Amino acid sequence: RARRLAGTPGRYGSALAAETAALARSISEADVRDRSAPVGEWLTAEGHPVPCGHAAVRARHARLRGQLPEAAAWAREGLRHDPDDLSCRTELSLAAAQSGDATAAYDALGGCTARGTAATWLAAARGEPEEADAGREIPGEDVLALYDAVRLGAPETVLGRLPAGSVFAEHAAALVRRDGPALDRAAARLAERGLLLFAAEAYAQAVPVHRDPSAARTARTRAVALARRCPGARTPALSGLVLGEL
Repeated sequence: RARRLAGTPGRYGSALAAETAALARSISEADVRDRSAPVGEWLTAEGHPVPCGHAAVRARHARLRGQLPEAAAWAREGLRHDPDDLSCRTELSLAAAQSGDATAAYDALGGCTARGTAATWLAAARGEPEEADAGREIPGEDVLALYDAVRLGAPETVLGRLPAGSVFAEHAAALVRRDGPALDRAAARLAERGLLLFAAEAYAQAVPVHRDPSAARTARTRAVALARRCPGARTPALSGLVLGEL
């Protein structure tokens, strides 16, 4: 199917552009359930360079699904095409930072100054999320950047700035209220959209605020199960989980 869509390597442009647009749309809609994108995969399998624009979108899509090694691999594919591409360097840095490797996250930037989301997660990987001042300086239209503040435990900084009725706003409000059942509901909605790492974090945040010990145990179990589907993820929200707890 990929060969039929792409033809020869010199004629894959329109098919690859369609794949890139479809992936970008799923990111903007916060619904990153698996998407078929065979042309990009065919290019890498055949050893052809992958344009940075496609590679960065593939990396971001994988990262939002909690597949950090896959995200890093796509970012590196883009950097094979252009070693100085900032979007791929940023995605590589974010994948490393959300795996808890501050050194690799810094090195991935190639000497560029960390800004925005990259700066936020680099500080979190160093164990200093407060240094990034998460949420306060983020433009209102960058929903996922605003949502990082919720993931890092500072939902009050973005409350009211996230789209009304969105799962991100629901998560922020529940965390501010310290409402365990509402956090569970937000986590379930996130998981339905393929945002497995976000869902694991929401369940983990619900554990200490549940008043019912049974509900807390259930939230922990679900957080652990989802975290195991996100290989290598080491974010602040997950740090309190005790893996393997009976």
